Amino acid sequence: MNKIIPYSVARQNLASVMDEACSSRAPITVTRRGSEPVVIMSLEEYSAMGETAHLNRSPPNAAFLRRAIAAAEQGKFIKRDLIEPGSSARVRKKKKPSARQGR
Repeated sequence: MNKIIPYSVARQNLASVMDEACSSRAPITVTRRGSEPVVIMSLEEYSAMGETAHLNRSPPNAAFLRRAIAAAEQGKFIKRDLIEPGSSARVRKKKKPSARQGR
């Protein structure tokens, strides 16, 4: 659950509140008497939420992602080594279509 603090505490300790939001990766709700509360969160978490929303915008893509996550949680995945830039590993290049294929 996220932390809830009053505006006066946030104002007096803004730098430490911001540091906590970044280090804990958890949002902090700031309440104001007579006004709607706001949330302080790290830019990284905010960006991740936006990316997640974008990926889930398409129902077929969202369903595919849910199935992939469920499969991974069940151990149904293939572990691959990443190719580091500058490594001697070869990457297959796509074949260029021949002149005949374009007709």
